[in-house]
Amino acid sequence: SEVAVDVRANAARLLGMLYLWLDDAAHLPDGHDLLPVRSERLVRELTDAPDEHDALLEGLLGPKASGADAALYAAHCVLLASAFARWLGCRRDQIASLVRCAMHRQLGLLSLPRPLLEDLGAENASEASEVLRAPLYSAARVAAAETSGQELLLPAVSAFESLAPVHATGARGQRYLRVQPALMCSRILAIAERYVFLTTSFPRRPALGADEALARMLLDPELEPRLVQAFANGAAIIPAGARVRLSDGSEAIVVSAPLHLTPTDPLVLKIALDSYGQPAADALLGAPTLVITGEEELAPEVTGVVEAADDSAEWRELVTLLL
Repeated sequence: SEVAVDVRANAARLLGMLYLWLDDAAHLPDGHDLLPVRSERLVRELTDAPDEHDALLEGLLGPKASGADAALYAAHCVLLASAFARWLGCRRDQIASLVRCAMHRQLGLLSLPRPLLEDLGAENASEASEVLRAPLYSAARVAAAETSGQELLLPAVSAFESLAPVHATGARGQRYLRVQPALMCSRILAIAERYVFLTTSFPRRPALGADEALARMLLDPELEPRLVQAFANGAAIIPAGARVRLSDGSEAIVVSAPLHLTPTDPLVLKIALDSYGQPAADALLGAPTLVITGEEELAPEVTGVVEAADDSAEWRELVTLLL
């Protein structure tokens, strides 16, 4: 992924959208797409008054905080966390609370002279406890790298925006909520922050791919495995060629697993015909196909990866043939 051409403008635009989102959230009907609220007007204003970019960033980050790269990094974390919460089926007020916590954790707003409880409101004392949890990978770490003169490469914004519409009804995510109803902001934020950190390219450490990042997160004792797997399911972070287990107990081979599931770009699975090892090519070609588009509430859900993808030339040729 490449950094956007105008990083500072994009950071200002994204963070501005989040503040407008919070301002308007209480006035929107249920089911409204909250994230892009008033974004067109904001983009127009930023385009007409480019000199305001610096002022907006300074107001959001504070004079001693990071520059544009860290602002964009923080926006990635907040956007991804809010999109994941929406996919899980969290209520609008829960998502707004999560975004406020994410903004405080990422942008260092705790350093403002205004007391935390006064800023959040006395009725949101539980939010204060969430915000005060030590952030895992925040903009402060990115700011330190930038201050020392290191170059920071960030993934493209579109990679994170594309997650928001996935399973917009929250049908599959709600399965997790029924099993684990007590979702705390810090759990979702920890996963979003860790994923952004691992998939960001730093001077001394290249960005990890989605598959490797997910594998590390699943082994991390600080993260909740079931919630990490729910994140992987929502983002379709499953490599083509992997053997997966479905919620109905069957196994399948992944043929295509895009990040953004749509009717025209679905998750395509071939039901495995044997229980041990990769099935033979001729058997796989004749196996039944399962297509999941993201709009099908009753379709089986991928619950885990049984065997990693075979990256051999023979397998890639077979996947091409299947597609």
